[in-house]
Amino acid sequence: MVQTCKNCNSVADNKYCPVCGQKTSTSRFTMKHLLHDFVHGFFHIDHGIFYTAKKLAQNPGKTLRDYLHGHRVRYFNPFTFILLVGGLSAFLLPKVHWHSYFIDIGIIVKKSVDQEVWNSSLKHFSLRLLLGIPLYALITKLFYYKKNYNFSEHLIANTYIRAELSFLMILIAPFELIWRSADSYSVIKSVLIGLMMLYCAWAYAGLFSERVTFATLAKGFIVIFIAIFVEMIILNLIILKQLPF
Repeated sequence: MVQTCKNCNSVADNKYCPVCGQKTSTSRFTMKHLLHDFVHGFFHIDHGIFYTAKKLAQNPGKTLRDYLHGHRVRYFNPFTFILLVGGLSAFLLPKVHWHSYFIDIGIIVKKSVDQEVWNSSLKHFSLRLLLGIPLYALITKLFYYKKNYNFSEHLIANTYIRAELSFLMILIAPFELIWRSADSYSVIKSVLIGLMMLYCAWAYAGLFSERVTFATLAKGFIVIFIAIFVEMIILNLIILKQLPF
């Protein structure tokens, strides 16, 4: 049946408009429609947020390459992804990470930290995530300058990676509430950070190389170490009331 697209007024004889791609069977919004779209967007087996998170966990390098090379319909939008997990992290993380990791390992002392600024950085975690992405993109662009990816593509790749890491942090947050009373909590926290760095190294190695090898993994680990170290220095300088030396 021939219909008129309500978005661009083009003639369409299929389920989708051949000009703009919108469904031709649009109708007024109802609560049932909103609930369906909400559930569909998050849990759809082929392209929901959990599908994207699963693919990024299974093979981040291939997933990122697929997305950057045009296979995008199945994946959740990277910026929507990071805003959603960032908002949830802003709710959960203040209950877990009430002070800096640099305090845990003894680089800075607790009394030198402006706790209100630290709490504010957790409260606005989405903004903190977004502000850190250009730094990561700049570092990966510098280290992988020979690869055929522009700065915008580095931004997208790092957005997905940071969103996935935040998603994983949300999943382990309940366990951190249990571990924080243990004497070895600093060691556990260091191990978790190490595993997250290893994930990033794996993602970079898979994205910027044809296959993951010890050499590409080692390079990825160096890149993410530098990125995290620079970010943590900037963050900790912001929250310090006085320098620790």
